[in-house]
Amino acid sequence: TNFLSFKNKVTFSMIANTNKGLDDNYVLIDGRKVLKTAAIYGANASGKSNLFRILTIVILMLRASNNTDINAKLPVVPFKLDKECLDKPSEFEIRFITNNIRYVYGFIADKNNIYDEYLYYYPNGREAKIFDRSKTDHYSFPQSDEKILNEIVAKTAPNKFFLATATNWNYEKTKPAYDFLTTG
Repeated sequence: TNFLSFKNKVTFSMIANTNKGLDDNYVLIDGRKVLKTAAIYGANASGKSNLFRILTIVILMLRASNNTDINAKLPVVPFKLDKECLDKPSEFEIRFITNNIRYVYGFIADKNNIYDEYLYYYPNGREAKIFDRSKTDHYSFPQSDEKILNEIVAKTAPNKFFLATATNWNYEKTKPAYDFLTTG
């Protein structure tokens, strides 16, 4: 939402529809049909390249986060064709599966700050929180991990990703998600 040529929420999904047949085109993961491949097509200037640009920018921001100066600007570019969007942050969410576990990672940011950031996973088919960051510096964690993660919070600047910082400080629960998102 509100990034490059995307003003409103846009979803790209690899979950197959409920049509019967074409069994060679998907794999079953947790009882869901997940497409093996997809094609993106459309008119010129319809946002095809920007979809890939978004993924690339997210990957690069996460990779660089631990080496980013605390005064550096994030490469977040809001939708420019609506003046109301210029002062609003951009929103990103990526749902993925790695090591047979489903994850949901998302964040809300502008060029100066990461306002919200969250990582959830489904280790036993049910949602479990790894971390949730809101309003730049309010965090919530599972009670069992609060002590170690609160120490990592102190090492996370407003323009840095907690996912990257926690992984850098050897927090094992963030490592699979970080590795998946940054080794693209």
